[in-house]
Amino acid sequence: MPKPLHYLYPILFLVLFALQTYTLWIVLRFSSTQAAVQSPQAQAAQAQQGTGTFTIGSAQASFSGTVQNVNPGALTIKLLGGGTQITLLTSSTQYVKQGVMKDTATQESDLAAYNAQIKTLMADPVKNESALEHMNLPLPYETTMVSPSAVTVGSSVVVIANNNGSSTYQAITVILL
Repeated sequence: MPKPLHYLYPILFLVLFALQTYTLWIVLRFSSTQAAVQSPQAQAAQAQQGTGTFTIGSAQASFSGTVQNVNPGALTIKLLGGGTQITLLTSSTQYVKQGVMKDTATQESDLAAYNAQIKTLMADPVKNESALEHMNLPLPYETTMVSPSAVTVGSSVVVIANNNGSSTYQAITVILL
């Protein structure tokens, strides 16, 4: 009986070592990815210390779901996670249809251009405050502009919105899926 256990302990040790190494790799990978995603905001925070606060991009929330009701100034969306959300629509709300996924090179190029523009605008954040607020991360897929009438009851949508206070959100972009 001791013979089989003799071989089991090294195998168990190797399995645990591999699992621990894999877990560490995942943690380090996630940390570096998150740092890369946050770098424009981190750069903005460092660049404007002591000069007030500046917002890069104006979107504060996004909702995914199915349109339940379309009114002239609002959409009622049945959320994927349950519940409903009423989102206000304005004349500046953009309506787009999601197309095919961009290839990796195009996505990286779009993100590099976005980061370069942020860096340029952060040279003088006070002067460029309005432009910084209108910066939004590039979408990873092609889009086509559509008319507001394309959004109908039953449409699957993603809404990128600003919070106007309490539970009221104003749509920046409505993406038809």
